[in-house]
Amino acid sequence: MTIQAYPFLVSRNRSLDYRTVVAPSVFINEGISNLLARAAGGNLTLPGYAIRREIRGTTLGDFTLVFHVIEANQKDIYPDTEDEALIDPFGREIVFIEGVVFKGSPDEIIVTKELFDFIHKHVLDSYRSFWEDTNLFEASVVSVNHLELNGNFQSGNILKLDEAEPFIFQRKSSKQLSTTEPEISDIARSLVPEQSEMKDIRDLLKSLLSEKITFLLLSGVFGLVLLAFLIIKLTKLIFR
Repeated sequence: MTIQAYPFLVSRNRSLDYRTVVAPSVFINEGISNLLARAAGGNLTLPGYAIRREIRGTTLGDFTLVFHVIEANQKDIYPDTEDEALIDPFGREIVFIEGVVFKGSPDEIIVTKELFDFIHKHVLDSYRSFWEDTNLFEASVVSVNHLELNGNFQSGNILKLDEAEPFIFQRKSSKQLSTTEPEISDIARSLVPEQSEMKDIRDLLKSLLSEKITFLLLSGVFGLVLLAFLIIKLTKLIFR
């Protein structure tokens, strides 16, 4: 039996936070590739295991993710370097969230370590290109076509699947989009201050501005008093 599945990868690089790096071409065409970064994640996956999670309610229908979370290695980027963890600018270890996307919700999914090893090699070239990206809004998602998972990928070291709660996809309606701010990714949204934070910033600026105006007024009054004193002294000297 042959099953179609799409590889995917979520990770970060030296400059950009976690995001979808590789996604099914149909997701990119529909503009929903970022949902992979929202639906897949978690702690490092134990050897011999993978995570299964359904995505429900997209404009393309339902899907099922099977993935694992592993540490990225320097050799993934620089093959000639030592076998060490890949880290971000803050010294935190970078992880790869990689796996496959199945259409619908298959009753029985068989994934093997050999399949995940193949997927890892399949997405590495795309990640190496992403490693050099620095522009938050121009980093592109690499499109991939489906794989044919036949007996070769379904035999070997079969992984046990941990079931995660379904991810319910929600998208703003066109009416909401026309009356509110433009829809942006979760990562970009995290860089925008919340409304309460904006109010605190405005209050702080008002306070600083008020203090500065008060200081300037007091300085001006003191300057006028000093000028008047000097004029009086000078007048007395002239007419003595």
